[in-house]
Amino acid sequence: MKFRCEGAVKRSGLFVATVFLILLLPVVGWPDPAGKPAIPIVRIGIVRDGPTIGRLAIPGQILIREIRELTQGEFDVRFPEEKRLHGNWTADGVKRAVDLLLADPEVDLLLALSPLTSHEVAHRGTIPKPAIASIVIDVDFQDMPFRDGKSGVRNLNYLTSFHKFERDLKSFREIVSFSRLVIILDRHFLEAFPKMRAEAERIARENRVEITFIPAESSADSVIASLPAGAEAILVTPLPRFLPDAFEKLVSGINRRGLPSFSMFGRLEVEMGIMAGVAPASDPLRLARRLALNVQRILLGEDAGSLPVVFPQREQLTINMATAHAVGFSPSWSLLTEAVLLNEEKTGILRRLSLASTVREAVAANLDLAVSDKAVAAGKENIREARSALLPQIDISSEGVIIDRDRAEASLGSQAERTFSGSATLTQRIYSEKAWANLNVQRHTQVTIEEEREQLRLDIALDAALAYLNVLRAKTSLRIQKNNLQLTRSNLELGRFRREIGYSGPADVFRWESKIATDRIAVLDAIAQHKQAETALNRILHRPLEEDFVTEEASLDDPGLFTSDSRFFSYIDNPRDYGIFRDFMLQEGLNAAPELRRIDATIAAQERTYASARRAFWSPD
Repeated sequence: MKFRCEGAVKRSGLFVATVFLILLLPVVGWPDPAGKPAIPIVRIGIVRDGPTIGRLAIPGQILIREIRELTQGEFDVRFPEEKRLHGNWTADGVKRAVDLLLADPEVDLLLALSPLTSHEVAHRGTIPKPAIASIVIDVDFQDMPFRDGKSGVRNLNYLTSFHKFERDLKSFREIVSFSRLVIILDRHFLEAFPKMRAEAERIARENRVEITFIPAESSADSVIASLPAGAEAILVTPLPRFLPDAFEKLVSGINRRGLPSFSMFGRLEVEMGIMAGVAPASDPLRLARRLALNVQRILLGEDAGSLPVVFPQREQLTINMATAHAVGFSPSWSLLTEAVLLNEEKTGILRRLSLASTVREAVAANLDLAVSDKAVAAGKENIREARSALLPQIDISSEGVIIDRDRAEASLGSQAERTFSGSATLTQRIYSEKAWANLNVQRHTQVTIEEEREQLRLDIALDAALAYLNVLRAKTSLRIQKNNLQLTRSNLELGRFRREIGYSGPADVFRWESKIATDRIAVLDAIAQHKQAETALNRILHRPLEEDFVTEEASLDDPGLFTSDSRFFSYIDNPRDYGIFRDFMLQEGLNAAPELRRIDATIAAQERTYASARRAFWSPD
């Protein structure tokens, strides 16, 4: 019994210990199967301006993927669907959404992924939990907190590239001269950023520019209808509610009015038809990775207010040349070398040239060849004239005389009052050495003229083909020089970055700045050579020297070339076959050469003249 009692006590103690461990596990977490401790769970709330992502917002899936990949193994980061809110494109809606997430105890960190939500979060003052405002358009206009490269506000981090209205205005005026500017701005931005209008008007007055604001929502028609008659230029600010189709419609309406336009959003909108912009193309992946790094630092214990807010981006002027041509704007030579040019190939040009069509057009339209055709026609008439001396000659003459009646009566019949007489003479030369010699010489001369024309035709075809290839060569050279300039710009930016972080000194920067100057000269030279090549080709084709045309790249597969025949390469595949083919082509060239036939005809004409001169000693005239 005693054993049983002791056993019962032991079993009772084991039961109590087991229950205690079960109750404790939810507190300390279940152990990982591999024996590792459980990682903390973090819930992140997301707020946007509207139900759609918009062109300015960061794609959520990219950001979620980057955060999870970066924090994997450190935190179990979750993005609950019910914690992803939007403000329905209104300031009040944005405020309510931010209030809900900041007050939600289940949300550990807040991400504002749109301009209005970012502005709302950044102006909360005291923030109870970490928050990141991902999109700040203009630090000055939005009156963002900024202290030593950080927000300086506890729990607040934001990202900005320091895009400034004043910078864009001055850049725009360096491209186009204007005094009346229209600014297209989202209506909610005007309401949410009260400092924007007054600050923009102050900057405009300092630059002697009169500005007009046009509030926009999501309709292009209303904006286009609101453009004032005296507008000289358009500045397009970020329009988050414009879908791509609506934005393209807006751009089309601006360009139809012939107004130069400038995008604060940058290259993406320039690619869509805005004339110019200096901001770089958006890089959502790079931005998402920067946000993921900030999220990781916050989760590891750093204060969001101590994280850097600067998100550097390399600025580069970009010009859409198709839009520039459409609105009648011609960039200066310096802009052509400083800016990245999009759509340089002119559109709407009906005249298209290929290597084969260029040769055919040159042969059909060249003025020198037209003159040679006239010379051939005149030579044929000379042959007819020379032959006429050997044909029967008919001479017909008639004469009529009328005298006064008194004189006729006084002549006593020896003179009639009216006298008519006529004669006809037929002669045929039996033999004339000079006539036959002249005919033969003229025939040989005609062969010479025709062969000269054939030689000229081949020369013109060759000149046209070479001129066309020169255009392609100059075009390729221009593209290479522009690529070299772009590469040098990238190296200059890299050199500046290396200097800023102390990796290298200023010598590297100076070297690339010098190289940029050299490359810009090379680009201008390439532009001049390309234009000269196009002018030379137009001259050969007897077209206006400044007429534009579009070229097609030439290749060995061009149907107009002998090399397009599949048998050709088998003739030059090895040294023996190539030697046979070379001898064959040499003989064909000698047989078909108009220069040789012209020389042969000239020799024959001289020999006939010499023979006629010798026969003159004994042959009758």
